[in-house]
Amino acid sequence: MKLRDLVQVTDVGAVDNDYLTWVLQQAGFPKARVQSFSRSSDVGPSFGGGGMLVRFSLDYGEDVPDAAPRSMVLKQARPHPWHANDAFGYRREAECYLQGLFDDLPGNLYVPRAYAAVVQEDVEQSWIWMEDMKGVFDVAWTMETLIEATADAAELHALWWQREEELAAMPFLMRRCQNMYHGGPFTQHLDQNFAAIEDHPKAGRIKRVFTPERQRLLRKLYSLATHICERLEKLPQTLLHQDFYPPNLGRAGEKTVLIDWALTGMGTPGSELSTTMWQPGDMIPGYPDSVGAGEKVQARLLETYRTSLQERGIDLNFADLLDGFQWTACLRPAHGLGGYVLPGLLLGRCPHGGARDFSDLGMLLLFSEMVFQLLEKAAARL
Repeated sequence: MKLRDLVQVTDVGAVDNDYLTWVLQQAGFPKARVQSFSRSSDVGPSFGGGGMLVRFSLDYGEDVPDAAPRSMVLKQARPHPWHANDAFGYRREAECYLQGLFDDLPGNLYVPRAYAAVVQEDVEQSWIWMEDMKGVFDVAWTMETLIEATADAAELHALWWQREEELAAMPFLMRRCQNMYHGGPFTQHLDQNFAAIEDHPKAGRIKRVFTPERQRLLRKLYSLATHICERLEKLPQTLLHQDFYPPNLGRAGEKTVLIDWALTGMGTPGSELSTTMWQPGDMIPGYPDSVGAGEKVQARLLETYRTSLQERGIDLNFADLLDGFQWTACLRPAHGLGGYVLPGLLLGRCPHGGARDFSDLGMLLLFSEMVFQLLEKAAARL
């Protein structure tokens, strides 16, 4: 194959020894010659976003080049219906690698190496040939270990602190991440889902949590999304991952491994921590089951992060950190309750695909009750 033909391969089934050899040579292994390979999809669970993952196990024959990988993971990203208004969604992570956003990460935060990243605009997809980090995502996360991981997130934030002009010059970065679901599948059927509660076999239990007053609260928060985003943009800004929660986190020795940069962009640090706090409810043993417990975890999360940021020379005003956390708490949990948890309860399964378990109605309603109470407190600031 010619080099141009190799770059233009858009079908996984067309990947052959020549293509894999080209990827490795682009990555700095000039003597690599792939003799054969096998392909599998046993890379890890999918939670409905991020792109399809395929593992390629490589055989070099008898002449194995020094340090050449024995396997690679291909990540294929395409436009996602959840992010229908996001023009750069399918290419953002590839662009992050191509623009070197992860080249100088210090300390305890690690991003898997990309051997090659290719953006295929004509078919709206991107391919990233990534380092295979088998086993590092088999982590039994708890709230304690998740809080510790947020200290490592401060390394990314500190690296890009007060570099707004550089970030603004990168059009592929996400703007207003917290507003991205409005108008898409997460919210467009909100009233339809509220109406469907009445005919559900468990309507009585669901209505005790999703009361008419709380339905009005969700509508109000959705209507104020732009206003809240404007408030967030007045706070100190840096580069955020914007999806910092267990499915995207691993551990390699003392390092936190962070994947899936499809939502990365400018934002305020409290927003990052709010996303971490309010996304993992059905994934982590010991997740707070009351408002009081949630507030204690929140206080520890914010203080651990702020101390880590200070250790890196950034003295973020605590009021600004708390504002970012609380304003985001008016949006991300609302997205989750109205566009994800409620339709999941009604369907008896994970909406829009994905692997989460929706069989425990009691647990989901208990979690929803706690989040609603916190939403009510956060919304009182509006």
